Amino acid sequence: MPKSHQAAPPPGGPYTDASAVAAAAAPDTPPTPGRPPKPWEPQEGESIDAFTAAQHYFTLGAERSLAKVGQKCGKNTSLIERWSKEWRWVERARNYDLRMARIAQRAREAALARHTEQWVERQAAVREREWRTAEELQKLGEKLLTEELRLGRDEYKLSDVLAVLKRASELGRLATAMPLRLAAEPPSPCASQGKGDQPRELPSREV
Repeated sequence: MPKSHQAAPPPGGPYTDASAVAAAAAPDTPPTPGRPPKPWEPQEGESIDAFTAAQHYFTLGAERSLAKVGQKCGKNTSLIERWSKEWRWVERARNYDLRMARIAQRAREAALARHTEQWVERQAAVREREWRTAEELQKLGEKLLTEELRLGRDEYKLSDVLAVLKRASELGRLATAMPLRLAAEPPSPCASQGKGDQPRELPSREV
């Protein structure tokens, strides 16, 4: 029976994010001279065939098995087992999984940022449209009121004109994120005094 080496699947499940898959398929930049190769990069002394097999093992994700790698590469199982132990496939696969999880997370965050930006733009467009509508309704209401007062005709009911002006005010306030109702003004200090109350005179100072 061929042995099967499995690494823990990445957090959040298999790689389903398109950006993460694309990043996995993209070739890594060549290692900087003097820098140790990263686990998912070719290791020092690792042959091309061995690294190609390791890449197949890494990208299998939760379905990893040496038998599948051997079938994909056309190599016998004993050679795949030797490469797996010699080049620490299980350990490197865990690092690969963590890397892919980070790539997928960054892709999700970027997609969420784009989605949020789109909705901010849509809200701004709606507010601008409501503001233009409010201005047109305001002009219409003022025109109707002016004609009614000037000509004295009963063609328009005053309640209809006031409804147009009210709706214009509501749309304008919604577009500018203002409250629909004006805040009540605080009572004047003078209004709180009784009718018979007289203001007290301040005592004079001797010079």
